Formats: sequence, C-alpha cells, structure tokens
Amino acid sequence: GLTLKYIEIDRIHSKLATKDDNILEIAKAALAKVESLTLIESPGFLGFVSSVPLPSLRRLKLAKC
Repeated sequence: GLTLKYIEIDRIHSKLATKDDNILEIAKAALAKVESLTLIESPGFLGFVSSVPLPSLRRLKLAKC
C-alpha cells in the first residue's frame, strides 16, 4: 500500500462535513501515518483536521489559516 508521511494542503477554503462518519473514517485511515502536515490558507480544512486523530503527527505548520 501507499503510506503518506508528509502532506501540504494549499488553499482549501470550503468546509468539509465533520459529522459525516464515512468521510471521517476515510480521513482517519488516510492520515493515520502522517508525520508532517502543512496547511496554507486552508481555514476550512483546519476545522476538519481538528476532528481527526493524527497519532503519528510530529509537525503541524499553519500559514495564513
């Protein structure tokens, strides 16, 4: 399988549904091994990420959120 360890998200302004269990389960599985997450001008995604467990996260960088 594919393991994502470093993700940079740039300019996601729309809000993702945090009450949708399917989306949350997919995000939990996809982001479980992420060690570094950078959000640039992505205030809508910041709220979503805050509801997803990130057990491997070591570095979170926020820019203009």
